[in-house]
Amino acid sequence: RPLHCAFGSISWARMLQALEIKMGKSQTEEDFLKFWKHISLETEDETVIVLKGHLLLEDLMREFCASKMVHEDALNDANLSFKQALQLAKALHLRHPEKWVWAGIEKVNNLRNKLAHNLEPKDYEKKRQELIQLVKGEVFDDSIYQSFNEIHQQLAVTIFILYSTLSANLRFRPKGLLTAALEASELGKDSN
Repeated sequence: RPLHCAFGSISWARMLQALEIKMGKSQTEEDFLKFWKHISLETEDETVIVLKGHLLLEDLMREFCASKMVHEDALNDANLSFKQALQLAKALHLRHPEKWVWAGIEKVNNLRNKLAHNLEPKDYEKKRQELIQLVKGEVFDDSIYQSFNEIHQQLAVTIFILYSTLSANLRFRPKGLLTAALEASELGKDSN
């Protein structure tokens, strides 16, 4: 069954291959599989989707921030809130993802807070729809949403698009000129 995502309707294997353009293969597969291990399109409980999506986004941001620290323990001891971790990730990242990614993550955090602190949150449906519309308006082919009639599926796909886009941006490691030159010279030796 094809996957409907920010890359359009493609096979799972092709999705991994497309993500490998931005990330190393092992990390691509790990992030991709981690998301779908914890969130299922069959899960109708939006609270589960939002809470787990929030945790996955937070874990990704904290891991990125820790990778930039000399003393990782100090960061862990800081006990940062989600919003603080988000701002720190934004501050530490050299190449910022598009603004809509950060805005979408903030909207996921707002939904999470509504669900975590209220049994029947006011204007939840409106805020959920704003999140979906924000992301839907930014993906190059919003027809992916047509494959998912259920709102809980659209929510899961929306959070996946945010997660995969953030993952690709935070994990991207461009090779330096020296590394590329050394690899090219090694390839040249093999062909002679």
